[in-house]
Amino acid sequence: MNQRFTRRLKSIYSWLSDKYALNVFGVVGGTVGYVLALLPSLIPRPGLFMGILGGICFMIGYGLGLLAQKTYYWLVDKRIPKGYDKKVTKIIGICAVIFIIGFAIVADNWQDEIRVLVGVEQSPTRGTFLILGGFILAATLFLVISRGVSKLYRIVLAYTKRWQILPKRVAMLTGWILATILVFTIIDGIFIGSLKSVADNHFRMVNERTGDRSSRPTSSLRSGSDESLVSWETLGRNGRDFVGSGPTADSISEFTGREAKEPIRAYVGAHQAETPRARADLAVRELERMGAFNRKYLIVNTTTGSGWVEPAAAAAVEYLHDGDIAQVALQYSYLPSWMALLVSREDATDSGRAIFEAVFEKVQDLPEDKRPKIIASGLSLGSYGSQGAFSSASDFAMRTDGALYFGTPGFSQPWREFTENRDKGSTQIKPVYRKGETVRFANNHQDLIDVTKDWIGPRVLYLQYPSDAIVWWTTDLIWNKPDWIDEPRGHDVSERTRWFPVITFLQVLVDQMFGNHFTGGHGHNYAPDVVYSWAAVTPVDDWSSEKLDDLQQLMNKRYSSVEPSSSNN
Repeated sequence: MNQRFTRRLKSIYSWLSDKYALNVFGVVGGTVGYVLALLPSLIPRPGLFMGILGGICFMIGYGLGLLAQKTYYWLVDKRIPKGYDKKVTKIIGICAVIFIIGFAIVADNWQDEIRVLVGVEQSPTRGTFLILGGFILAATLFLVISRGVSKLYRIVLAYTKRWQILPKRVAMLTGWILATILVFTIIDGIFIGSLKSVADNHFRMVNERTGDRSSRPTSSLRSGSDESLVSWETLGRNGRDFVGSGPTADSISEFTGREAKEPIRAYVGAHQAETPRARADLAVRELERMGAFNRKYLIVNTTTGSGWVEPAAAAAVEYLHDGDIAQVALQYSYLPSWMALLVSREDATDSGRAIFEAVFEKVQDLPEDKRPKIIASGLSLGSYGSQGAFSSASDFAMRTDGALYFGTPGFSQPWREFTENRDKGSTQIKPVYRKGETVRFANNHQDLIDVTKDWIGPRVLYLQYPSDAIVWWTTDLIWNKPDWIDEPRGHDVSERTRWFPVITFLQVLVDQMFGNHFTGGHGHNYAPDVVYSWAAVTPVDDWSSEKLDDLQQLMNKRYSSVEPSSSNN
């Protein structure tokens, strides 16, 4: 029995060695890449995706291992041997397998530690098997692709070498150029082009649907109604959700015990007008029609890529101020944020700038004692887009009565200016900018309670959880260690998290895919703190902490399952 088992193992090993035929240097480099990829990052990740990331990083390390081998033999001016000692090769192969399996077990345990930090249940033991399965699939796929590309290069080079009319080296260089053009044509024209077409068709159809929670409004104080200047059909799915749901005057009064006004919500879809400014001008006319400039607060929302406005945040501020609120938003895309960024990052800032400037210009025409207070707001890509209208803290102070931003992407300005030029002694995850005169930051619920102390004048607040990968992901991570790695960690970030070139960039990139799925003030889900966030920016001194807590519980109950219609904001 033992002999039969041993023979079977040898047979499997021989088959794998023959089919994969991995380079020893590449295996060493790949194993290092795999280990680094499975180190803890900001949030717990599903085992399958951890394995896929591990497989990708294995192949990156494998390529670096091959490069190191070729560089070494080039430096010592020797030909690369076709094979190495079989015993050494077998020992390295066995050690690599042990490391890969063993580290999958360790990494799964580390993920459980992070799950405790963000308040979710530990995963079952099958996480280890999912890691290994994802690793094998990803590594095999990329190995096949890389060898296919390599074979294509060899075929093209062999063909160009036959061109006797050209010198040998010129023919070789021509072959490399032709092969590279062919590879990029296949990748961009066939593979990526097909994906773009499928994705565009899918999200266009999603945009045309109407969500279960919304219905065409009958109130003239909502866009899409019979009296509206905006057609219900042009609003898009998220626009219809925004105007077709939310609290009424009666539901607000029922909760507060006080008289309330019917909240105003205006929205213009991406297809309603050709340019951002044209959509913004239409939105202002819609606001005028509804009497929005007579309200206490006018909230200028910039949406996420798909046109989404955080429903709990939109509702919370209406409850806090007895419905004496008007809100406006423009859609600039129907694609999820990550795709909208790839298509055109400027769409978000153009839309944010257009709607704010159109509203601001209208308000400036009003008598000073009859102007609503203007508050800019946005979540994720919406935060990035909204900030496109502003250049500095003084600009915020001069043109707004405040701003509230959730989960700001790390490439946003002027967020980056505030963070990079923070006061000495403050941290990257919670900067202090110019002693907090206008701009302040919060990381958790307690910060939102403390942040209002001695805060006079316009209040610009950034709420950013330490475990929100969207906030901390930038291209700088590829080669530069961020300050938050060396500073005291946020309350929900593992002390085991480390920075490695390229690897951490990929880890945090993957983390963004799962940030919306956490509650309790973690990841990229800011719904659990919307009430205290709005209370900090638009003071409500007549609300007790108990009443604020009750409102947050109501928001959690009504909107906890409401997420963007796309996989990302």
